[in-house]
Amino acid sequence: MVNQFGFIMSRRVLAISVMILSLSLLVAMADAHIPVVPNDGTTIATATEIIEPWKSWFYYSALEPDVPHYYSFEATAGERIRFMLNVPIPEGDRGFSPNMVLMGPGVTDQGTPPGYLEIPVGVGVMVLEADTLEAEYEGFTPLSQYTTVNLNMSAPATGTYYIAIYEDGAGGRYALVTGYVEAYSVFEWIIVPSMAMTIIMWSGQNIWFILLPMLLPLMVGIIYLAGLHRDLFTKVKLASLVGTMGGLLFLGSSMSFFLQMTLALLQAPYNWTVILSIVFATIPLILGVAVLRTVSREDWMNQRTKKIVMIAVGLVALFTWTGLYMGPLLVIVAGLIPSTRTDPS
Repeated sequence: MVNQFGFIMSRRVLAISVMILSLSLLVAMADAHIPVVPNDGTTIATATEIIEPWKSWFYYSALEPDVPHYYSFEATAGERIRFMLNVPIPEGDRGFSPNMVLMGPGVTDQGTPPGYLEIPVGVGVMVLEADTLEAEYEGFTPLSQYTTVNLNMSAPATGTYYIAIYEDGAGGRYALVTGYVEAYSVFEWIIVPSMAMTIIMWSGQNIWFILLPMLLPLMVGIIYLAGLHRDLFTKVKLASLVGTMGGLLFLGSSMSFFLQMTLALLQAPYNWTVILSIVFATIPLILGVAVLRTVSREDWMNQRTKKIVMIAVGLVALFTWTGLYMGPLLVIVAGLIPSTRTDPS
């Protein structure tokens, strides 16, 4: 009867994990931007090529005073052209507000570009000056930022287009957000956590401030276990210890995401993407509780079903950006550690 109950509970945990993975994929696809570090791009000849301009990317970089950055992309007549120019809140508050220039075939001339800007022969030039800065919350990372330029139009002709980012007499950090379709490879999806951390650092935060909330539950948990068991590594079974560390890192992911969400919302009004943040902050909490409940059971490592569930939860965590790689790895390893006896339940 006990084994049957455990089997039913394990199936429920597995089903919930699959639902969480499906939900996170659907929600993230609604407003995801994969970060990219652009090339030098300080001349037309070295312009950073945007291979898939329809795809949502986040090109983050920093301008030097009076040194523009150039990007190039191909478009067919009638194709949608979608770009936004963002700056971190601290940069905007000190007066950094970069502009954008669109250059290409059939582009209607608008405004006067700065004299130091390189302009290809035979193209139209559209100058898009920065608007009044308004803080905007972005729930995918999460962070708050200013949008200085928002370009949304149809390509007037087929050919090569160029974008120039510049700011007269000032320099600072900016991000060029491209595209309108969220479609990523498995590799691109998995590396999002490390890239998101880079974006948060780009916005002005210290790496240790970002990592500390994630590591705090792990440190507290290890101290607690060490106090509870004087000889921690012999009194606590290895599989349970490894699984506990992974579960605590999951809780740390939740804590870190909630903290970043709170800090971002202190700088900008909330919008619908706060739902995205709540989902991605809650998923690690659910997975962490599920792992810690499992490893707290005395004989879990001898039950095949629970070991399979641990491996499945670790894989789900990997694809939902929980535990910053180490957490999922520890949980999967805990599920793979050989049992002390065989139990087909």
